[in-house]
Amino acid sequence: MNNSCKLRTLTGLSQARNLQTLNLEGCTELKAVHEEVQNMDSLVFLNLRGCTSLESLPEMNLIALKTLILSGCSRFEEFHIVGKNLEELYLDGTVIKGLPSTIGDLQSLVLLKLNDCVHLSSLPDTVGNLKALEKLILSGCSKLETLPKFQTALKTLLFDRTGIYFPQQLPCGSFLLSSVRHLCLSRNIFKSLPSEISLLYHLKWLNLKYCKELSSVPVLPPNLELLDAHGCISLEKVADPSPLWLGETKHIHSTFNFSNCNKLDQVAENSIETYVRRKIQLMSNAVARYDEGFFLDVSIRICYPGWQLPVWFSHRMVGSVLKAELPRHWSDGGITGIALCAVVSFANSQTQNSRLSVRCTGEFTEKNRSRIRFNCILGGCNEHDSDKPMEIVSSHVFIGYMSWSRINKCNGETDNRNDCVATEASVKVQVIDGTRQVTNCEVLKCGFSLIYASTEADHGLSPKKSSGVISATNDVIHGDTGSNTQSEESYDAASSRKDSEISEERGSETDYDAVKWLYLQ
Repeated sequence: MNNSCKLRTLTGLSQARNLQTLNLEGCTELKAVHEEVQNMDSLVFLNLRGCTSLESLPEMNLIALKTLILSGCSRFEEFHIVGKNLEELYLDGTVIKGLPSTIGDLQSLVLLKLNDCVHLSSLPDTVGNLKALEKLILSGCSKLETLPKFQTALKTLLFDRTGIYFPQQLPCGSFLLSSVRHLCLSRNIFKSLPSEISLLYHLKWLNLKYCKELSSVPVLPPNLELLDAHGCISLEKVADPSPLWLGETKHIHSTFNFSNCNKLDQVAENSIETYVRRKIQLMSNAVARYDEGFFLDVSIRICYPGWQLPVWFSHRMVGSVLKAELPRHWSDGGITGIALCAVVSFANSQTQNSRLSVRCTGEFTEKNRSRIRFNCILGGCNEHDSDKPMEIVSSHVFIGYMSWSRINKCNGETDNRNDCVATEASVKVQVIDGTRQVTNCEVLKCGFSLIYASTEADHGLSPKKSSGVISATNDVIHGDTGSNTQSEESYDAASSRKDSEISEERGSETDYDAVKWLYLQ
């Protein structure tokens, strides 16, 4: 019966007691659902999406009803409980101003969708008592200023584009959501995040895009896999990363995006760089511990404004292509992956496509014969929620890590570490717009380092030093970079004074031959 534009009444269905599914989507002339529906004791699914003349539903108890969809009912003003066994309730795009306190009776409710309810100003405290609730969507509720205290198993909370102003208008208890895995706060007006966010140990995904007033980010949860802070134009400070731990998992990913956060200070950039170094080493150790008997899927992607390759990248070159000779026995000693880096200048480039990515392709060769090939995405950003052309200003640093397991998978092999005798490695970096290369972006520099798991000797060091070490022998991580380093230094000599000052501050760190281990500060 969907899209029955002239349907105005359901009286003819009053005796349909065994009806389980009723789809009335797009019935734009339907103004009321009369009490005859109360007799539908078997009704499980009721879809009223886009019934733009519907204003309310009568109070009733549809005992079998699991799913009620009222999305896009643009005149729907008042919601009454129509069944206490509801599991999914869609009220997005309606003009309701609130929910009844009896919403707390829906103890089977798993999904509550309220996005784009622009007149919704508050939620009753009883929403916090919905113990089965796993997904709450409040995106676009621009008049909503507070949240109740939750005592639920909530896993997904989306309240981007709301009127909530952190941290004053969010009760502290609301943030003690130990089960939350996905949290979207984008396009809000708050200036800071509550420090309690670090207690969200299950949080995997945090969206802060276009929080234009946000000036600082506190210590983040240890198991966070994705942070998107694109367009946080006031962001200056990022707290030092907290001690990290990795559980036994076959899928370990980390993507942190700070694109267009051009106010980040040097301390913040150092914090981000420290985080990625620690994360790479921790994941590298995880690969060494658990990568026997199954494929451990590990990847890291980090992006932030800047124009310097981190000093711990041993092979480096100006431009988009890098070729480097490998030292003897480079594949011995527990290699776990490769860290890759690129500095890209976007020069105020725009693209009509909603996605920009930095792609790296590489290969290990032996006497001009390709042995191992790989490709990966170092990072990027997307505008899937906007119709405007995407724009990235200034130059950005992209850092990625690819595990040897993933490289093996690219080559259809189980393990090629022991028999790989390649003598040269090369990488090429491109900016792509979907599948096409973007020609008005320039790859200024690129680099890579081979990553190895920590050895037992690392753990014999003092606690301060052994807490996080990127381990490798001197001739591998800090090997002969030769003309590569010289080429980059020649390029840097023509850079701005600020670039030179930063280089001088880090000068002592570039003396690779002076250290055997690269310690994490």
